[in-house]
Amino acid sequence: VIGSSVGFNIAEYTDFKNGLETASQKYQETGGFPSSCNGAIPPGATYDCVQDLTGETLDNAPVWTVSVFSDYEYPLPPMPEITLFTRIEYSFMSERYLDTDLDPNLLQDSTHLLNLRLGARIHPYWDWLNGFGREVEVTAWVRNVAQEKWAVVGFDVPTLNGFAIVNGPPRQ
Repeated sequence: VIGSSVGFNIAEYTDFKNGLETASQKYQETGGFPSSCNGAIPPGATYDCVQDLTGETLDNAPVWTVSVFSDYEYPLPPMPEITLFTRIEYSFMSERYLDTDLDPNLLQDSTHLLNLRLGARIHPYWDWLNGFGREVEVTAWVRNVAQEKWAVVGFDVPTLNGFAIVNGPPRQ
């Protein structure tokens, strides 16, 4: 079996005049005190700390996504109750922003992931005392074979004038 999917997505904000600023924008606007946004500190400060994102791309919305897989199953000739199987999977996501403020520091490059599986399935057997037994499957797998380094989500840390990311899993 071979399967695939392709996604093409152009997602833009049609009207988003009050988008949050990036940490560095807040730092610059407030003269180094990003906690003073919206009148917090010092009292009465009038920094809005917003940006107009109208017409900009949405976060976590890659333009292209591609997924391809191939499955192959075959019965073990001397023992037809055992089926061997393999599966290979590849997925691609084009670059995308990880946070709603579209911080360039949180722009994730294109991601390529490759996963592999190999296993055996023992089909139900007849047991004179209990009827049909249960199917048993043993699988060995590797995810992220190529050790792709990628981030799942990111966010600003304005008080430190920086950002943080949560990495996707390494090879497993």
